[in-house]
Amino acid sequence: MDNFDDDHDVKLIVQELEMLRNEEKEINKWTNTLQEILADLAKDETNNEFSYVNFDDIKAVNSTGKEDDQPFLVIRAPKGTLLEVPNTEPNVNDEYPHKIKLTSQNEEIFVYVVTNDAGNNENQETSQQPVAKPAF
Repeated sequence: MDNFDDDHDVKLIVQELEMLRNEEKEINKWTNTLQEILADLAKDETNNEFSYVNFDDIKAVNSTGKEDDQPFLVIRAPKGTLLEVPNTEPNVNDEYPHKIKLTSQNEEIFVYVVTNDAGNNENQETSQQPVAKPAF
């Protein structure tokens, strides 16, 4: 009788595995379809005025994979902006040991420091919102 139960259990597991594989294929199909739709929307320049990135989107790009509340820079620059990162040894005595240089021929460049701290704001509800301040 135990042998029958084992065979039956194996058949159930194989059926469930097949069902999960089919479900995974369906999810992958929909994921690919949505990625194609988003890529098409991003290519269409008429959508640019409606596109945006929120704080959580940017925080999700965190390459370390760990949650941190470190401030980060957001740069809004026109096409053709030149970004240079000098190859220098960071000096621990420098207030800002890392340096970047942005150059634009025609238009203004905006740089913002974004933190998840509203500073000394008295309003508790507002203090939970990210704050973007001009870097200079």
